[in-house]
Amino acid sequence: MAKEHATDYMRLMQKMTDVIAHDIRNPLNNILLSTAQFKLEQLPDKEDTAFYVDIIERNCDRIHALLAEIAGVIHQQGLTPDTFDITEMIKELIEEQAERLSLKQVVCETAINEVIICRFDREKMKSALAGLVDNALDAMSSGGTLQIEAREKGEEISILVGDSGEGISPEVLPHIFAPFFTTRQRHRGLGLSWVKNVMDAHQGRVAVETGKTGSRFTLHFPQALPE
Repeated sequence: MAKEHATDYMRLMQKMTDVIAHDIRNPLNNILLSTAQFKLEQLPDKEDTAFYVDIIERNCDRIHALLAEIAGVIHQQGLTPDTFDITEMIKELIEEQAERLSLKQVVCETAINEVIICRFDREKMKSALAGLVDNALDAMSSGGTLQIEAREKGEEISILVGDSGEGISPEVLPHIFAPFFTTRQRHRGLGLSWVKNVMDAHQGRVAVETGKTGSRFTLHFPQALPE
């Protein structure tokens, strides 16, 4: 058993190293190319200097965002909860995705209670839902239906995000929440790990149903998150 855990740990470390090496290489190259301009015998003028400084700052931000994303799925999340209407947050997210939905020819069908007041970390919850929506849209290559439902039942809130894609294969399903696991090119494999981490922090869980007609991810979490 200890040997299996060691193997899993090494596999995780290898995947994390691969992601970091791949995603940091381009911004680092951009930074190096920009700093090289300052080593020229004739320094660039103020306008050029501002241009290269902007490149350096933007690429530093990219590296910082990547490291924060990795830390977010490796470490347990702390929360900054407050009382919000979660339906308002969901409607805001759908509106932000309107252009992408149109480009992908995806119809969004919703079934959301008018108002659901509960206590949660708005920023992290919205980020987790955005990750599920991204995942659903990626699963539909040529149009389809995005399904979003939100319900309040007793002291539990449930939010469903579904797609009409091809579903998740039985071989892949057990691994979808593992950090750095992905079946798609140019994906880091951090999205669903982040969703699970956010739900764990909210003392909730993620349920998955999948088949040939698509996949449905449902977030379940308590309405009254402890103070």
